[in-house]
Amino acid sequence: MAWILFGLGAVFFYFTGKKLKFSRSTIGALVLVGGLGNTSFVGLPMIQAYYGSQWLGVGVVADLAGSFFVLSTLGIFAAGLSSSGAVVSVASLIKY
Repeated sequence: MAWILFGLGAVFFYFTGKKLKFSRSTIGALVLVGGLGNTSFVGLPMIQAYYGSQWLGVGVVADLAGSFFVLSTLGIFAAGLSSSGAVVSVASLIKY
């Protein structure tokens, strides 16, 4: 789900930002902030409150496979493109 939300947010903020004549860095910031959420900060306490501590492991795995993975791949590409226009290579992602 995080992949879909990030993609939809990126498309929405790209076209809206172009229409409103926002700078590239502003569009990039909107894509990152609007397309990604801090799901661990809010989601894990909610899982604990509603379902109990025994389900926190499922929440952590879901967060790592979803939001964190999107942030650590597509989020870095978006930040690189919006900050300097440089394309971040897959090799540099794997290296660091």
